[in-house]
Amino acid sequence: MDEPLFSPHRPVSTEPLRMYLAKHLSAEDIDWIAGADYGRAQAELAAGFRSELAGGPYGHMEHEGNAYECCTLMFFSAKPLHRLFAAWWIGTFCSDERNVVLIENMSTHVDRYVSYWGFRALVWELAAACRELGPAAVHASLPFIAYLYPLDGMIEDPMTHENKLPFYRKIVRRLAAIESKGG
Repeated sequence: MDEPLFSPHRPVSTEPLRMYLAKHLSAEDIDWIAGADYGRAQAELAAGFRSELAGGPYGHMEHEGNAYECCTLMFFSAKPLHRLFAAWWIGTFCSDERNVVLIENMSTHVDRYVSYWGFRALVWELAAACRELGPAAVHASLPFIAYLYPLDGMIEDPMTHENKLPFYRKIVRRLAAIESKGG
């Protein structure tokens, strides 16, 4: 019998990653992320991000800035903490039925032969940032991956939910190995 993908002792939640990010992101980091949308409504975007990191509700309502655009641009950041924030924000605030198409349309190219789409692209980016940040980031991120896993497949695609299991199993095993090495 296969071992479970996620430990029954590990929470399924966005909270550990939110708390990790709130602790590690500086005011300058948040301002940098908020300025990615050509500086439009940067102060309002930064205030919304700060509110969300503090556990508040979705904080981006009536202004010109585009929080999703800021976050997708952060996947190209040299700083893994910025990429981790982007994955958390998109996974948390775009995973409802109304906005899930924003995740499903994402893609990432691993190399010439491998590309991932949708939730798998988001999880791949999250895992890549965690590998650079180390065990504490991994520990905070695994409950978030457990949160995203059942959402993968909200929009029907040719690949069934069960066929996505090997991808998630590979990611979780690699991250669990990093988590067990320290911190």
